[in-house]
Amino acid sequence: MFPILIKHKIPAILFVSPKITSNNENFWFQEIRQFDEIKLNRLISNSYKTDLSQYPNWAILKTLTIEDIWRIIGEYKMQNKNVAEKHFNINIEQLKEVHASKIVKIGAHTQNHPILQNESDEISKKEITDSIRNLEIILNDKVHYFAYPNGIPSLDFNQREVSFLKENGIKLAFSTESRDFSIVSRPFEIPRYGISLGSEVFIKAKLLLGRHWDTIKKLKTKSETRIRKEIRTKLSLE
Repeated sequence: MFPILIKHKIPAILFVSPKITSNNENFWFQEIRQFDEIKLNRLISNSYKTDLSQYPNWAILKTLTIEDIWRIIGEYKMQNKNVAEKHFNINIEQLKEVHASKIVKIGAHTQNHPILQNESDEISKKEITDSIRNLEIILNDKVHYFAYPNGIPSLDFNQREVSFLKENGIKLAFSTESRDFSIVSRPFEIPRYGISLGSEVFIKAKLLLGRHWDTIKKLKTKSETRIRKEIRTKLSLE
């Protein structure tokens, strides 16, 4: 995408987890892409002694701490002798090239992509602070922007995270709430419309429907918030 942004002079922000980039690692959700869905679900259900077969694995994992997510991934690999997934993410040299272009701003995105609201005060603060500081060291520049992992207000982050960001000098923080940006938008909860992966027809439909996409989607399926709250209740995490 970077050459296209340069060619057409389109400004953008790239949110980076410096630990993932520096260590040439994958995010947890990238690591499970090739896992057998049934086997993974069975492993999680057995681990928590609860039948979770009615829920998608991504939703179950998003209710857990980052430590528990990686524990489950490790157990799955051990049981199934999985080869490590290929690396998907930008490397240090590419990151520095993008930053030097000046057309793409760089923001922080935690170290390990946990769902921050699932974590303790200490871990949430460390994930935020370390990602900002380490990114500043890599870029030799100040970092003013941040995007919350997953990014649903009140489900994935709350005012605790906002306070940590303010302590670290962040000026703007981005959610994934699908809503128009306006003068009343809060600088630490900036909404965005997501395009996401899918066929050309799917992406064009999302672009054309705009603000109405989420409404139509909710008529057909349970919302992510509802699903994850059900799982938390089932796992006695509330």
